[in-house]
Amino acid sequence: MTRQFATFKLDETLWGIDILQIREIIIQLESYPVPQAPPHVHGLMNLRGQIVTIIDLRQRLRYNAEAEAKAGCCVILKTDGELVKGALGLERIGADAVGLLFSEIGEVLAIEEEQIEPAPAHATAVGGEFIQGVVALEETLMLIMKLAPVLDA
Repeated sequence: MTRQFATFKLDETLWGIDILQIREIIIQLESYPVPQAPPHVHGLMNLRGQIVTIIDLRQRLRYNAEAEAKAGCCVILKTDGELVKGALGLERIGADAVGLLFSEIGEVLAIEEEQIEPAPAHATAVGGEFIQGVVALEETLMLIMKLAPVLDA
């Protein structure tokens, strides 16, 4: 079975999210800070009348906080009510709209299910709880993001 993944970079790491879990991608982001929010909550945005919580993945995935973050894109995830009925293997993320900040947007890749390797067991010590699987591409690796732990804060 072939799955399609939208790819995004966070620093030099290539991440993939199943396109069936993405509502839209926003390039121009206007958000508002939330007082006393956890460091990984970048803020809130008004998306055509719906309030969306924006997660700063550099903070959430424990990237080098001192490195300068590039302005990039925000991936708005589908809520549970928006997920395609009958789509197998998609994680539930909840009823609230959430966006994820990435450094830059990549391309959409068609990946055969057999190409997806499980996350290495030792990776949990370095943020592996956020990795659903790994795909070896010609020049790099794509980490498939496990959304539930990213959003469960």
